[in-house]
Amino acid sequence: MMTSKVLFVDDDDNILSVFKRRFRKHFDMHFASGGKEGLELLGSKGPFAVVVSDLRMPNLDGIQFLGEVKKYAPGTVRIMLTGIPSQTLATDSVTAGYIFRFHTKPCSFQNLYNSINEGIEEHQGSVAM
Repeated sequence: MMTSKVLFVDDDDNILSVFKRRFRKHFDMHFASGGKEGLELLGSKGPFAVVVSDLRMPNLDGIQFLGEVKKYAPGTVRIMLTGIPSQTLATDSVTAGYIFRFHTKPCSFQNLYNSINEGIEEHQGSVAM
């Protein structure tokens, strides 16, 4: 059975609450308030089709976190969110974390929704191979 579980990781509970309200009818969602908790959920609740992570988080930032996700769950599609718009940062993040999509905050509901759906399709295609 294909999974369409999505893990949202952000150290801002307000952001997680917005995701919960906006996406609850669309995805099987799970939430973590940081990279360490995200990795724990990856192990206990995974596999996830898509992981959406904030960039700036204490202890384990988004690039480090998504790099770990790549190691432990290479088929999981990774999406980065950041409040810091920077072409260099986007390029470095994509290169370091093998990131599928990079969005700056605030990101429109529709753009993020589309990216998550594309990520789920990508994941299902990689699982089917």
